[in-house]
This record gives sequence, C-alpha cells and structure tokens, in this order.
Amino acid sequence: MATIHLDQWATILIDGYAKEGHPEWGCADNAPCNNVEEQDKEEFKVFVDQEEIGHYIDQGPLRNAWLPSGLWQTRGAYAPGDHQITVQHFYVESPDMKAQSVDYKLSVCAEPAAEPTATETSHP
Repeated sequence: MATIHLDQWATILIDGYAKEGHPEWGCADNAPCNNVEEQDKEEFKVFVDQEEIGHYIDQGPLRNAWLPSGLWQTRGAYAPGDHQITVQHFYVESPDMKAQSVDYKLSVCAEPAAEPTATETSHP
C-alpha cells in the first residue's frame, strides 16, 4: 500500500509494467526455461481508496518478460488530502486458485481536475 497526497482536486492515473515468468534469469519470452515451473495467474487489481480502477491479466504461462500494464484512471476527481493506492493479487480471496508471485513497477500521477459541483434536479 502507498499513499499519495493531493494538494488540489485531481484524477489519479496509474501506469507501469508487470513481470511475468523469469526474464531476470535469462529465460526467453514465449519459450520453456530450463526446468523452471511455468507460471500463470500472475494477475493483480489496483485500487485507489478501495475503488478498483484497473487490473492486469496474465498473458500466458510461457511469458518471460516485463509487460505493459495500465493506463488506469479514476472515474472521478479526488479531493485534496491523502489517498491510499493498493495492489492486490487477483486470487487472494479465492481458495480454489493457486496464486502465483507477481512483480510490478507502477507510476502514479495526478492530473488537476475541477472541484465537482452539486447539480440541482427539478422535481415535477
């Protein structure tokens, strides 16, 4: 979990990369790798203040690469103050699925937005 502090109203954008398999061991992408267990279910969700704004889905058991993830954006503007960014494994709440390890590198940005205003509705 990480915290982002906003000085003004803003939408939050998150972009980055997810690591699938073991490219750091020299494993070739889309190929078996020297008795290394194939990995799938390297998937995660991204939340801002408990609002899911995006998720990354595994690209296949033979992938061995850093792959683009995102660009995710909040649906609306967030008020000035602290906000929690959380990344959760896709299968953390599923006892039937065996979760695989997930590595990711994400960048968080804030884009200034206008403060939302109340809209009057007429009643017949």
